[in-house]
Amino acid sequence: DSRIEERFAREFSQLAHEWDVVREPKPMLTGASLFFPDFQLRRRTTGECYWLEIVGYWTSEYLAKKLAQLEHARLERLILCVDEARRCSTEQVEAVGRVVWYKRWVDVHQVIAIVDPALSSALAQQPSASRRSGRSRGGASRTTRRAR
Repeated sequence: DSRIEERFAREFSQLAHEWDVVREPKPMLTGASLFFPDFQLRRRTTGECYWLEIVGYWTSEYLAKKLAQLEHARLERLILCVDEARRCSTEQVEAVGRVVWYKRWVDVHQVIAIVDPALSSALAQQPSASRRSGRSRGGASRTTRRAR
């Protein structure tokens, strides 16, 4: 849903000043097909990049096919933000990459914890009013990492 993507981009940009949010970056070759991530998160100072895909309104069949494709590609810096309503298995999703589970909205603090742990720690030290972004109506989020 574009509203989820717009909100994520806005909130991430507000909190992660050293990072660029590139919407709809160049496609990536994954085996015999292309993968079109929703975002590329790029640190300006180092060029370090992560790719982020928001998995919202996909059918369970499409999700299973996409996850198999992404698992085969073994993308090291892929973050999947998965709507808990998709009802896919945790093991199936974790085999692909780092995962942030969400309800309604993606919690940008969970994504920042993956891409920039030092910034995440600094944000955690700030008063709660400045940390509300991403959590106001989204409910609980949880983060999982790829099994190695």
